[in-house]
Formats: sequence, C-alpha cells, structure tokens
Amino acid sequence: LVSNVSLFGSTSMSTSTTDTAVSLRESRFLHEVDTCVETILDNRSPSFDILNEPPSKRQSIGVANRLRIRLDAMKRNNDCPRCWLQRAHCVCDR
Repeated sequence: LVSNVSLFGSTSMSTSTTDTAVSLRESRFLHEVDTCVETILDNRSPSFDILNEPPSKRQSIGVANRLRIRLDAMKRNNDCPRCWLQRAHCVCDR
C-alpha cells in the first residue's frame, strides 16, 4: 500500500511561503548563472574574434555569449524567470 506521505517535506507550508521559497531559489539560480557568464566573458569586447581563443575555451565562450544575450532579453522583456517564456505564454502556476 502507498501511504499519503509527502516526498518534499511537510505539506502544511502555506502557498505564499512556498511561492516565496521558489522565487528566492530561482533568483539565486539566475544570479549564479549571471555570475558564471560574467566570469567567462570577463575582459572581452563584443567584437573579439573567438578563433583567437584556445580551442578548449571556445565552446564555453560561445555558450556564455548566447546565454548573455538571452538573459539580457529576459530582463529587458520581463519574461518569466521560471520558464523563460514571455508572460503571455508563461506555463507556470503563477
């Protein structure tokens, strides 16, 4: 028999508290991603030639460049930080 046990802790937590915890977790995650992208792209101009970089760093630089563009667009357009979709197309419960 399966008992009615929550895998994620107590179910008595209010929805407001849960939403706040999720928002904080998402905020920290996006901050960590932003910090990582900045670390990779540190001291590089937007017009630098990626072929001048060592082959072992090219992929991380390319991914960081695309991620920087997407994160900037997400902030500029006020997209959902959870699903990264436009607010009109958001699939989150909010």
